[in-house]
Amino acid sequence: MKIVLGPLMFTISLINYCIYSLFGYQSNFSYRIFRKTYVFTNGIFNDFVSFVLKSFKKAFTKSEINSLNSLIPSVLSEKDSFTDSMDANGYYIFKSKVDHTILNNLSNELNAMPLISLKNGESYNINRIDMLPEGKSLRQKKDLLKSKPVLNFVFCKEFIYLAQTYLGSKPICNNLASWVTKPSLDENMLNLGAQKFHFDMDKIKFIKFFIYLTDVDTNNGPHIYISSSHKKLPNALQSDGRYDDKMISKIYKKEEIVEIKGQRGTLIAVDTRGLHKGKPLAKNYRDVLQVEYSNSLFGRKYITQLEQVDKLNKIETAILQ
Repeated sequence: MKIVLGPLMFTISLINYCIYSLFGYQSNFSYRIFRKTYVFTNGIFNDFVSFVLKSFKKAFTKSEINSLNSLIPSVLSEKDSFTDSMDANGYYIFKSKVDHTILNNLSNELNAMPLISLKNGESYNINRIDMLPEGKSLRQKKDLLKSKPVLNFVFCKEFIYLAQTYLGSKPICNNLASWVTKPSLDENMLNLGAQKFHFDMDKIKFIKFFIYLTDVDTNNGPHIYISSSHKKLPNALQSDGRYDDKMISKIYKKEEIVEIKGQRGTLIAVDTRGLHKGKPLAKNYRDVLQVEYSNSLFGRKYITQLEQVDKLNKIETAILQ
């Protein structure tokens, strides 16, 4: 089936990508086809378009990147380790931590924002964490876009430099998100909270930076990633959906399933095209900020409400779309 469907899906998605490139149009149907193309071509379509973008799309110059604000300068000394680990494993845990003052400013901003529960759709205040329902609760993107401490990370020159290194072309911040997760045994909440193994297929190629805003150990929701799974899906998992732990444990060795733990201020980079999940919490709660960059806006539609953002300069406008 893949012998027939692979080339067919590749051709359809390539046509859809050309339509998007010429006219800026993409439908929900074209996105569904794009996801299936990833499965049936095992990522070959994504790699092909990324190669074209890398060859013809200009990157930010050194002076353009240096004009951006610096938040975590020490991470640039980890560039080689970052590159090697991202290419080989699909993730990287930075040795550098976010500075306490910067982290506190960020947390204070985020803690002032309402949280919308996925369980019941109601709004809550993090100061009453005991009242927050089980599962995942999201901060709204319009609130994140109004926050200077949040945007400082979006336009952080270290993130832009490393994202461009990995993507091979100008990084576009196509999404940012922040959420709090509490323990839950509800199967539906585990699915909604991305706490079952899955792969993301947001854009052609993308990278996500996560900042832990609370201490994360094995009991309160570490990010779990299957090392090197960003390269290809095994035959047994070549379908789109959620996979349970039993199925994963039959395919991957225990040492390939990595729990990413860390103290508050820990920074990680992940290519979530690889298989991953948030480990269901046993206690407490986990608070996270995520900034995502891609090499193209073709793919899943995210709405960036630029009217919520203060005046941007030319480089910032190129980044935040």
